[in-house]
Amino acid sequence: MSLKASTIRCYLSAIAFYHKVKGYETETNSFVNKKLLRYYGKSDKNTAVRKPITQPLLGEIVREVKASTMSTYDRRLYAAVYMMMYHGAMRVSEVAQGANSTHAISLDQIRISTNTIGVSFDTYKHSDSKGIQPVFMIDAEMAGVCPVKTLKKYIKTRGKKPGPLFVYEDGHPITRGSIVKQLKDILNTLGLNSDTYNTHSLRIGKTTDLYKSGATHLQIMKCGRWKSNAYLTYVKPDIIKMNV
Repeated sequence: MSLKASTIRCYLSAIAFYHKVKGYETETNSFVNKKLLRYYGKSDKNTAVRKPITQPLLGEIVREVKASTMSTYDRRLYAAVYMMMYHGAMRVSEVAQGANSTHAISLDQIRISTNTIGVSFDTYKHSDSKGIQPVFMIDAEMAGVCPVKTLKKYIKTRGKKPGPLFVYEDGHPITRGSIVKQLKDILNTLGLNSDTYNTHSLRIGKTTDLYKSGATHLQIMKCGRWKSNAYLTYVKPDIIKMNV
């Protein structure tokens, strides 16, 4: 018998009420149960569940980009985009300009040293108006495929003209559509079902990797610029069960 997520919630609520009346301890409303039920509910609605692009898969994606038949400029552009989106846990609105988006980072928000990249987020989704600009540092020594070298190569090719960090060779800002298309093409080339991934998979993957590595709640919240533990919705049920 296959039950709807809403039906299971009703049963759990009834069980929790019975336990409460009897004075029993109950786990029906635990974080693990809520997370598993939320995941089940997505399948119930036939909604595509976004899979995470974790660091190993990111490495495959970047290597595939660098081996592609795209121009040198485009290879360096897309490699840098995907590296930055993962390591900075970025939303696509933070790397691509759109009609309703003003959050795309610009060249002057980036500081590169020998082993680190500093990103100053002037504005981002859910940012407040208090002028606080969180700075996130990406450490090359902790990152596997080196994001510092990748970004340096791109900027050297891009040039130092002020404006959005990620632009096409003609100087126009990169679009969300092209980022999505290239990512799906690469995933298909790797033999993966691209319908189960999207640009947010990079942010989800970084969050998952941080969680698995034992990073603190505050460290994860700072990385993704969250004001609460909302990031927990990105961590997959099998990862949660492994850590409880």
